[in-house]
Amino acid sequence: MSTNATIIIQRPGSNPPEFASIYTHWDGYPSHHGKILLENYDTYEKVVELIELGQLSELHETPDACVSYHRWRGEDKDITVSSNLSDHTDFEYAYLFRDGAWFYKYAGVFRPLTIEACAKD
Repeated sequence: MSTNATIIIQRPGSNPPEFASIYTHWDGYPSHHGKILLENYDTYEKVVELIELGQLSELHETPDACVSYHRWRGEDKDITVSSNLSDHTDFEYAYLFRDGAWFYKYAGVFRPLTIEACAKD
């Protein structure tokens, strides 16, 4: 069974806020996605590179290792861009990179993403 998630970035200094996100199909829980995002996608530039892949079947430690539906099957990237954060949070988990830090949403609430949070699921 899949654990769907979104990965979201907030563009710095945007007013109103501007968000871009991609859907991920497999392993969206914090012990997988959270850990990979904290350890490997820790700058705005790295997160932008990840988002630019488009929707993912699988998230991995580098963009080259990620399984992107665009690269794999030639599908549209389908990156969601809007100023409303709720447009990006329809799945069980959501990960938001904002102001240089990661947050995750589970059960409707965004919380700081920490290594401790990644060990709890």
